[in-house]
Amino acid sequence: MSEPALGDLPETLLAVIVEAARTVLRGRDPAALTSALRPLARVDQRAAASSTVRRQFVAALSRDGGLRAEVAAALLSRPDVAAVLEGFDPAAVVSTASSAAESDTLDIFVAAVWAGSPQGWERALGAAAAVDLERRARGALLAERDALVAQVGVLERDTTARAAAISAEAAHAAELTAKLASERAARRAADERATEATGAMDQLRADLDAARAALEQRAVELANAREELGRERDRRREAERAKAVPARIAPPVATVGADELASLADAAGELTRQLRDAATRVETAAQPAPSARVPTDRPRPPAPATRTKPKLPGGLVADTVDGVRAMLSQGGAMLVVDGYNVSNHAWPGATALMQRDRLERGLQQVAQRFGCEIVCCYDGDDTVGARPRRIPGVRVQFSARHEEADELVVDTVRELPKRVPAVVASSDGWVRQHAEAEGAVVVSAATTTAVISAAGRR
Repeated sequence: MSEPALGDLPETLLAVIVEAARTVLRGRDPAALTSALRPLARVDQRAAASSTVRRQFVAALSRDGGLRAEVAAALLSRPDVAAVLEGFDPAAVVSTASSAAESDTLDIFVAAVWAGSPQGWERALGAAAAVDLERRARGALLAERDALVAQVGVLERDTTARAAAISAEAAHAAELTAKLASERAARRAADERATEATGAMDQLRADLDAARAALEQRAVELANAREELGRERDRRREAERAKAVPARIAPPVATVGADELASLADAAGELTRQLRDAATRVETAAQPAPSARVPTDRPRPPAPATRTKPKLPGGLVADTVDGVRAMLSQGGAMLVVDGYNVSNHAWPGATALMQRDRLERGLQQVAQRFGCEIVCCYDGDDTVGARPRRIPGVRVQFSARHEEADELVVDTVRELPKRVPAVVASSDGWVRQHAEAEGAVVVSAATTTAVISAAGRR
């Protein structure tokens, strides 16, 4: 009779046999093992549970009769294996295998049949394989049933939730319908009020146009009165100068009496009061009309067409420490600093509060050193609760929240009079481009940091 083979058995039934073979190999002298058995002797218990390793042990037991005999002897020495063989009945192998499966000892049953090779071992191994297959099929069906039950539960809960959601949507739709009807009624009332307001606004516009016309007329009358008053003053000065020369050469001068001058002054004052009252009425009705400009006595010099450049002696480059010193120390220049752009370069590891403190102290030293005015601009996002400090020579300002300081820097330069030279401290490309377009000279954050350090060492 041939010995029972393991190749046709499910690998789930080989756990006891494989563990016994692993124990036997680990007990042998590694030098006496063949090259095929040496890797199996090093397999740990966790790796021995894999399908590939179990098949490698089955193949080794099929090739090596000595290993098979030693593993079988080791199994037969176990009490649980001996108990299976002692009660083995060839006629009842199916019921015995089923009982072993129920007690979860089917792998011990297979190990006992394989090691002892009792009469009827072929039917016993076949029964074990069939029972294992049935057990696994039953487990799969039970798992599938449980999954279906869980899925039905999920569907039932989902159906309940959907029904509740539909009810809520219906209630919400009814609420929206009622709200829409109310809004429509309110809109009709608002349209009626708007129609009435439109008529009132048209009348107000007409009144405003009339007030503007009256204001313009009063402005013209006031300007004429002031011109006449100026001419009368000139004539009086001419008359007073004429009194100082001999009468024979004095030219005839038309003089105006004091009463007439007082009347003109009163008229000018009354026109001024009427003009102020008319302007007040117009401002109350709508936006104020532009005030009439009265020419000044002396013309102001025209503003430069382009921004005045800072003074830079020949041979110096603007974006250097010496260049910045020269531009700031010759007077009149304004230094506009892109705050965090410079402080992040100078103190990258410090907090925003520490950076501002160090930068502002350094800029104060620069202002004292060169006698220039400085504006330092920060982003507004990280300055909740921050209050600009009062620093002599340095004005600190923050951009609006959620806005960067880049535009604040450029706007600060743009708002300076054209005759004020501007030096911008920033390494930002956008700031450089737009500040230079406004006529400013731009220096880098690195150069500004060096200037601050040099001012602190004086």
